[in-house]
Amino acid sequence: MKNILIISALAGVLALSSCWRDDLYYATVDRATVRIEADWTPARLTPNGVSAFVFDRNGAAFDVVRSNDSRKVDLSLPEGSYSVVVLNNTLDEYRNIESAGTDRLETFALMGRAVSPNFTSLGGGTRAESFIGEPDTVAGSVVRNIEVTRKMIEYFRTKPHGMEPAPAAVYQTAPTRIISVADIRVHVKGLKYAAGAPRTHLKNLSGGYYLDSDKPHSLQVCHEFVLNNRCFDAEDPRNGTITRQLAMFGLHDETGVRYLMEMEFVLLNGEKHPVSLDVTDAIRVTQGATHKIIHIEVEIELPEVIGNGDGAFDPDLEEWEDIDVDIPM
Repeated sequence: MKNILIISALAGVLALSSCWRDDLYYATVDRATVRIEADWTPARLTPNGVSAFVFDRNGAAFDVVRSNDSRKVDLSLPEGSYSVVVLNNTLDEYRNIESAGTDRLETFALMGRAVSPNFTSLGGGTRAESFIGEPDTVAGSVVRNIEVTRKMIEYFRTKPHGMEPAPAAVYQTAPTRIISVADIRVHVKGLKYAAGAPRTHLKNLSGGYYLDSDKPHSLQVCHEFVLNNRCFDAEDPRNGTITRQLAMFGLHDETGVRYLMEMEFVLLNGEKHPVSLDVTDAIRVTQGATHKIIHIEVEIELPEVIGNGDGAFDPDLEEWEDIDVDIPM
């Protein structure tokens, strides 16, 4: 009888305990899950995914986490304080961008991928200049002061579904574009005398971008392109404008940097006509809906020439000279 009473009591305790739920769930891992939710609306992007570069309280690299869901990324973090750099897509998906200084938050930068120039005749050669390709569209942000406490590691507020740990904390961020766009407009007096679009170098621009300090890298680089959008004036069809929009990391924060543009026209008579300009004072920067716009607007003049593009006619010819040539039989 005594044994029956003991068994009945234990059964009652188990029945009562099964109706009670502890709102604090003990976690057996030494990490807590922190979720970062990204809003890409300000950047007007729909990324394939998101990359999160995690740095500890001392700024040292801790982890890199990638998510196929561009709206969120879950991080499993031990106790400590963290900063996280959030970027659209992954570095492998960028065609003309690579990373540098990834071991430290303060040195982590996105850099333009080096390319070989095609127009080596501009400016008497390429000298020691660094050329980069036109960078991809990138948006990023830095989420700071992410705190993971011992309590967050040991307990969660609700029991997770499917034994997956629920986020101990959620942080929101809205990445913005870090790539600027140059709007280049060259008004050309005598554009009709150009046989084609000019090969162009735009020099001394920034070659990258620091994510932590949110400013352009100090490396000076050159962009190579063709000014290939031609529009003639209605009032005087001899003149016109050539334009180009070019993605870039932007201008330097330092004062004293001079920005140069070198163009090489081929005239109707086949001659090459180089033009070199200091465009620093012609630069104007505005803020667009999603990125900075760097306006560069200048005026140049081409010489008047006569020819059909084969280079056989010399407009400076003053007289003919008879030359006898022996033909071997």
